[in-house]
Parts: sequence; structure tokens; C-alpha cells
Amino acid sequence: MSENNTAIVQSIMGEISKDLFEKWVDGLPDNSQTEESLNGLAKNASEATIFVIKSFMEKISDVATEIKPNN
Repeated sequence: MSENNTAIVQSIMGEISKDLFEKWVDGLPDNSQTEESLNGLAKNASEATIFVIKSFMEKISDVATEIKPNN
């Protein structure tokens, strides 16, 4: 993957992670929004984003391999 493509993928992953973090924070009561809890949510959002995208890509790759015509 070229540097440009890598930067694009990293940017998309960063946006998804940020969106997930914000969704989780919106569901957290104000009195529970401590620096420690927000740091934990940010880390979890980043890890969850990577896990979901990696799993998605692996499943798509598996399906593509299965339907690829044998040459």
C-alpha cells in the first residue's frame, strides 16, 4: 500500500474512532466523565475500531477468495 493510501486509511480509522468515542461519551452520565474514564474510552474506541475494520477486511478477503474464479 502506498504512503498516500496508508494515510487515507489511517485518517478514516481516526474518524471512526473519534465518532465511536463521542457516541460512548454521549451515553456516559456527566458525573462519570472523569479524565481517567475518558482516556479509557478513547483507548477502547481506538482498539475497537482497529478490531472491527481488521475483522471486516479479513471476512471480505475470505469471501473474495471463495468466489474468485480458478484460473
